[in-house]
Order: sequence, then structure tokens, then C-alpha cells
Amino acid sequence: MQSGSNDYAQELNQLLTSSTAGQAHPTETKWMQKQFIFNEVKNNTTLQINSNLNTFYTGNQNNTYGKLRDVDDKVINEQYAAAKWVNNTVNATGTIEQNQKTFNAIYLNHLVGNVPYSASNIYDLYDIANQCSNVGGNAVVQSRNLLMFIENRIIDFTNNCDELSSDPKNLEHLISLPINEERNINLYPNPNNGNITVECSLKENETGTLSIYDLTGKLITSYQLNTANTLNTINAEKLQAGIYLYNIMINNKKVKTDKLVIIK
Repeated sequence: MQSGSNDYAQELNQLLTSSTAGQAHPTETKWMQKQFIFNEVKNNTTLQINSNLNTFYTGNQNNTYGKLRDVDDKVINEQYAAAKWVNNTVNATGTIEQNQKTFNAIYLNHLVGNVPYSASNIYDLYDIANQCSNVGGNAVVQSRNLLMFIENRIIDFTNNCDELSSDPKNLEHLISLPINEERNINLYPNPNNGNITVECSLKENETGTLSIYDLTGKLITSYQLNTANTLNTINAEKLQAGIYLYNIMINNKKVKTDKLVIIK
């Protein structure tokens, strides 16, 4: 296990070196690479055995990488007021940082005071959502998901970057699949206590997936739908009470998205 950790630490160190000194990647890509490295080292302290990674991590704990991660951690722990305070201290100098700080501020303001989303909030969310996620960062996908939740409809955001279209994982938030033939695609009951039935007719050569996200766009869990059964029983009792978003995908293309309410 230690050998594996050392190998991974060396790989991250090489990535850190290229994102710091090289000119092969745009500034935004380098920022996201560094954010990824910071989060990996925080998640796995054994990686700090590499002196370069340890220096990078400790030197950025109180900077943008560390503060934005701290906001995420506090949101997960439902410490919304504390997360809002930390977010206000972020010194956003680039597009990705500013996008994330703006999204966090809008979302946390709603969570802390149950403040309705204003027209200005909607405008700012659309401004972020219409960017390319490779340039605007994760806040682009988060803004898209939150807007679909607020407006309670599927929104077909334009893909404005060639790099994004090359990654099918990114496309699942953007593309809806028109269904030309009759299909019964439903999720019920809703609200529910975590016991869910998904009604979805799949052809023999098709794959179906139910994905559940929190309101920031973070994937919570996914379930494969059975091609042999029109009705799929899903046990999601581990989900805490709250409001989520769900996508039903057929062949990696979205066919349905909506709110999912869990009550306990």
C-alpha cells in the first residue's frame, strides 16, 4: 500500500511541476490541476510524504484552494453560516475563483436565511452557466443544475468549447435526448423516504442510469437500470432528508431531470 502511495505521490508531483512551470496548458487548466492536487493531498495525508506536495498543500491551506475546499466541507456538514463567512474571505483573482465565489455566495445566502433567489441572482447564475466549464470551472455545472432546479425545467445550455464535447462525463449535465417514440419514464413516489421506483422502458442495446445530485451539482450516487425490467426498485435510504436533483440517462444522454424530495 505504501509503495502505491509513493507512486501516486510521484504522479501528482509531476502534475504539479507541469502545472506550475510548463506552458503547455491554459491558465484555467493549471488552476484546476492545482485544485485537484490540493484536494487529493487533503483527502490522503500519506501523500504528504512527498516534500513538494507537502509544501504546496501547507502553503495553500489559507489561500484560495484551501478556502474553497473549506467552504465545500462546511456545506457537506451543514455549517452554512460558517461556510458563508469563509467564502466571503476568498480573494478571487481569476475567472474560476470568481465564478466559484459568486455561486457559493448565491447558494449559501439562500441556505442561511432561506432568501428567495432574486432576478440579480438568476442573471449571475446564467452568466456563469453559459461559460465553458473548462474555462469557468465547476461552478459552471453547479450553476446549470441550480438554474434547472429554480426554474423546474430542463435547460439546454449551449456547449461553447470543443474540449468539453470530448468528455462524455461533462455532457451528461448539458444534453437532453429527444424521445421520438412513446416511452414511460417516471420516478415515484416523490417525495419518498428513499425507496424509489423508476419506470423506464429500455431496448435490448440500451443502458439506463439514475443519478442523484445535491443542489450544487455534486454527484451523490448512481444506479444502473435493469434492461429486463420496466420497473426498477431503488433503495436510496442512506440519503438524508432534503431536496436533490436527479437525472435519468439512456445511453449517456439525459432524458429526464427533476427534483427529488427525501423525507424521513
